[in-house]
Amino acid sequence: MRSRTFSVLGVAFLLAGGVTLTASPASAFACTAAINPNTLSGPATHSQRTAGGRTNQLRYAFDGSGNRFAWSRLTTSQTGDRVWLDVSTNGGSSWSQCGLRTLSGGRNYSDAFFKGPGTCVRAGYRPKDSSTSYLTPSVGWWC
Repeated sequence: MRSRTFSVLGVAFLLAGGVTLTASPASAFACTAAINPNTLSGPATHSQRTAGGRTNQLRYAFDGSGNRFAWSRLTTSQTGDRVWLDVSTNGGSSWSQCGLRTLSGGRNYSDAFFKGPGTCVRAGYRPKDSSTSYLTPSVGWWC
């Protein structure tokens, strides 16, 4: 799966809390070690309620060797919504988009990606038929 990097050009503090994203040059982070989060144990969740009654969640858990993985999950999702995990290795100056998934068939989460030391993560989603993306804050929770 190809990763894409996004930077926040401007925060549009719309009633729903959307942000405007544009593509920027690729960072050095490669979206590697993607696994199904259902194989992990001890999940923790940071949730943010957004437009349309959805809740955007940044989740993490551990594999059998104690490695930490993070992923995005969208509650009350609809077929056609898109979820992903953003990853930064430079304190949030630039982000790589990992695990972009268009939801269908009851699955409401992205793949999980290895979260090493010094890596920041945030969960993103875009509602079906919308041009606005929503992100959990990374600073203050998991950077």
